[in-house]
Amino acid sequence: MLRRMLKIPWTEHKTNNDILQLAKAISEKRKCKYFGYLTRENSIQRLILEGKIEGIRGKGRLRVQWMDNIKDG
Repeated sequence: MLRRMLKIPWTEHKTNNDILQLAKAISEKRKCKYFGYLTRENSIQRLILEGKIEGIRGKGRLRVQWMDNIKDG
């Protein structure tokens, strides 16, 4: 599936590990570009990202935050 998404033909001799590393690098790059887009715009997504929405959160486990994912990079 990744080979098809990345438009890499089966005849090209690349290992599965190479394909996975390439896909991970592309997804990290896209995630960083989207983060830059969000931080430049004044929108509801930026308010949510920065945690400035008012209200009370329900009980339960802490949710995984997207900012933590970006910092782990």
